[in-house]
Amino acid sequence: FFCSHLFVNMVEKLEIPEGFVPVTDDGQLIKKILKEGEGDNHPNTGAKVEVHYTGRLVKDGSKFDSSRDRGEKFNFTLGKGQVIKGWDQGVKTMKKGEQAIFQMSSDYGYGENGSGAKIPGGASLEFDIELFDWTSKEDITNGKKGILKEILSEGEGYKKPSDCTKVEIAYKCTCDGNVIEEYTNDAPLKFTVGEDEVNRGLEKAVQSMNVKEKSTFQVKPEWGYGENGCTEKNIPPNATLNYEIELLVMDKEKESWEMETPEKLEFAKTKKEQGNLMFKQGKYSIACKRYESGLNAIKYASEWEGKEEEEANTLIIALNSNIAMIKAKEKNWKDVITHADKVLEKQPDNIKALYRKGCALSESDDWVNAENILQKGLEIEPENKDFKRELAKLKKKIKIQNDKDKKMYQRMFK
Repeated sequence: FFCSHLFVNMVEKLEIPEGFVPVTDDGQLIKKILKEGEGDNHPNTGAKVEVHYTGRLVKDGSKFDSSRDRGEKFNFTLGKGQVIKGWDQGVKTMKKGEQAIFQMSSDYGYGENGSGAKIPGGASLEFDIELFDWTSKEDITNGKKGILKEILSEGEGYKKPSDCTKVEIAYKCTCDGNVIEEYTNDAPLKFTVGEDEVNRGLEKAVQSMNVKEKSTFQVKPEWGYGENGCTEKNIPPNATLNYEIELLVMDKEKESWEMETPEKLEFAKTKKEQGNLMFKQGKYSIACKRYESGLNAIKYASEWEGKEEEEANTLIIALNSNIAMIKAKEKNWKDVITHADKVLEKQPDNIKALYRKGCALSESDDWVNAENILQKGLEIEPENKDFKRELAKLKKKIKIQNDKDKKMYQRMFK
């Protein structure tokens, strides 16, 4: 009680001085314009903005930070949580060239904990901010500039489509000013994310959106139809595509952290079945994603009841085994070993896991450990032809390498 009562006294109530107007409905973020900006446009969420600022405590006017003092403008992406809440909400009300003072309560600043020695907990803050410019295009390909996005109107909530999300979108795709294809609100395009039903640039774009959001995307050839183009859609080779997309409907699966323990088990079973279907169709990368999704739902779960723990362990073994099989097809030997080991933790004598690990170690030139694993497999199944064949191949590789080493040493000491 004492600590709670003390914090209430520490929180500074924000008054609204003359010349200030509320930015938020609760009146805890307020603004006073010092210099009017240009035009009518404001930066939207995702815009990269460039500002100067000076920060002071409202209580006594003491300065705690200033980009002006450092002589360097400050850049950040708006609405992405890179700055305090008061900045994200305040800067989006500004125009290019505008300078304004924002005052905010601690709820919009650094809260009850404050920040460092200069900003105490519960402090109201004042920032003198000048907005120089912004670019509204966000690179959603991690700096590769493969897809540039600009939000036209904000969506709802915070969830975005991920694998297995069913979506409906209205969009127009243009290339060199020509309309390539178009779907409307009345006749939308429907697809499931992660099923390779649309080109990867369109899918990547949709995965960056919130439901009801409307945005434009500039998609470079490597994320579109590449050097071959698409004759069927009259898209020339190496074409940059422009999309205007609205995400109308998003039917998203529950996240694993939202599920009860029994739900996680059923989810993992479903993902295993989906993965098996994709594997039979030769869609190995999609199958692997399904197996990984199922595994992630149960591998850290606890508090199983009755036969649930036995079922979960059986699934963990099967999913890791299937992932190892796909990784072997991809020649990703490191991941093969990782997932085979997960199987062997549960079943030390699992013959498939021993075989895959032995092959992966051999391909990784870890011949000593490969031989030990393959020998163990033969101890369990002495007549297993696969183990005999791999062990013979391994011994042949070792002999060839030993012969090379012997010749090299002979030349060295001649």
